[in-house]
Amino acid sequence: MGNVIMLYVPCKDVDEAKGIARQLVEKKLVACANILPGCTSIYEWQGKLCEESEAILIMKTINSLHMEVEKAITDLHSYDCPGIVALNSDEVNLPFAQWIEKSVSN
Repeated sequence: MGNVIMLYVPCKDVDEAKGIARQLVEKKLVACANILPGCTSIYEWQGKLCEESEAILIMKTINSLHMEVEKAITDLHSYDCPGIVALNSDEVNLPFAQWIEKSVSN
């Protein structure tokens, strides 16, 4: 079942994550989204050490929609350089994978 991918996307807060998730689910680009609030991110940006509170958005979709989903996230996201990491999911139980495939339009 190598058709399912998960996208990991840090967002500035829960509201931003919810907004992105709702729009992508409504457009049938992703089957579902999980939002993990209260993440602390430490990183270097433009020569400065930063520590920020973020919300992590994890979405499930299919490989053929990857680039369309990435563009939609980039258009909706507040960051200049949103982190969008696609993870291939080779080990997905069949009923869940089938539900994801039926939930998105290709």
